[in-house]
Amino acid sequence: MYKFVDKKEIAKLLGVKPDSVSRYREKWTEGIHYYRDGSSQVSRYFYNFSLIQHWANEGFRDVESLSHIQEIRNYLQSTKGGKNAKKSA
Repeated sequence: MYKFVDKKEIAKLLGVKPDSVSRYREKWTEGIHYYRDGSSQVSRYFYNFSLIQHWANEGFRDVESLSHIQEIRNYLQSTKGGKNAKKSA
């Protein structure tokens, strides 16, 4: 099951300060690796823990590696049929 977590938990996973997470967010795809909750001025971000953990375990390689693309496909497949992964946040 895929769960979404806050910036503090992703920072801990990556071994960085929470303020550094936004730098990584530029590499990720909104709606897959993270989602935004709220307006553009007052947004909170939630991060797909499993996908980002997979990416980190691969040595922070390109998110378009074949292995990571397969992991994204697995995630997308798990959300079909009315399931909403965001509910586990």
